[in-house]
Amino acid sequence: MTPSDYNKPHRQKCVIVVPIYKSGMSQTDRTSFTALCRVLGGRWQIAIATHNRVDLSLYQAVATEYHVRLRIETFNPKYFDGIHGYNKLMISPSFYSRFTDAVYILIYQLDAYVFRDELERWCDGNWDYVGAPLFGLRHVTDTAQNAVVGNGGCSLRRTDAMLRALRGDGWHTLRWVFAYRIPQHPYVVFRRRVLYRIMLLFMGVGLRAVPNFLTRFVAEDLFFSFALRGTPFELRVPPVTTAWQFAYNMVPSYWHAQNGGRLPFCCHAWPAQYDFWQRFIPQEK
Repeated sequence: MTPSDYNKPHRQKCVIVVPIYKSGMSQTDRTSFTALCRVLGGRWQIAIATHNRVDLSLYQAVATEYHVRLRIETFNPKYFDGIHGYNKLMISPSFYSRFTDAVYILIYQLDAYVFRDELERWCDGNWDYVGAPLFGLRHVTDTAQNAVVGNGGCSLRRTDAMLRALRGDGWHTLRWVFAYRIPQHPYVVFRRRVLYRIMLLFMGVGLRAVPNFLTRFVAEDLFFSFALRGTPFELRVPPVTTAWQFAYNMVPSYWHAQNGGRLPFCCHAWPAQYDFWQRFIPQEK
């Protein structure tokens, strides 16, 4: 942490934030949330980011089983109407303003899984943003300048750095891409297509990568990890050789080999790659 972080009294080091869109709990949700409560709930505060029409009783029951007291933060339901709403929430200064009592927040989506408590180590790493490497084999590099680090599904974010980037003058254009809701408008379509192609060109991938890394707007994790590069709001992110120790997202078998066969702190999108993860993640009943 920086000296300015320490100078803020009564500030906890990290709060874990779990976005929950709907009532009920799938088997995958239960597995992910149970691991979170079991591994991190005894030491770290867990906050639920949701809206007031969600029934959290099943989550409360799991938390109670592990003696975890949940913090509930409610937001406008528009932020929970799918990936578009979620991306808008993640670039909203009002979201991060709720958690200024913490130096860091750990975003933990319910397709993430945490293996052990290394959270303090990552908070002490003095990064602004940490997530799993976003790309596969031919995108590996040992410098943050040439890698996209990283995925937002299980990601550590310095609260002050997020607010500094999102409140900065001159970034209304990029943020507008998230918020604008008229995809059929020719000007909007043009801007998005141009932005996609520029970003993909600099990332060195083909347009076939769009379904994986971008939606009809720019994914929020690319906004923080890539779109801010070369600006006064560029975030301090680790090199990919460090990021794969934090989490895997895509191609977990490859990253696991690079990591010497040692599990990372956490992972994301494990249900979609359960053929690999079934050795390490037992499904909750």
